[in-house]
Amino acid sequence: MIKETDPRFAGIEKKIGIFVITAIAGIVLVAVFLGIQQDIFIPKTTIFFVTESGQDLNEGMAVKLRGFKIGKVRKVLLDDSARVTV
Repeated sequence: MIKETDPRFAGIEKKIGIFVITAIAGIVLVAVFLGIQQDIFIPKTTIFFVTESGQDLNEGMAVKLRGFKIGKVRKVLLDDSARVTV
């Protein structure tokens, strides 16, 4: 057969195996990196409050405590009595 005599095919199984393992490792690393960037691996607790005014509050805005980011505003809702739930 050509495969056995052609030097281009020498060690082809090993090369393909290394390529496949490297590709899978790359995909896993990208998934982990994106998960870390999106805070997927961090436990979350939902906290909300009701206030008279939601001025200067926007969805996606960082929530900080003593200068450290501890979360973000997920929703700003206006209820029937014109109060804002954050």
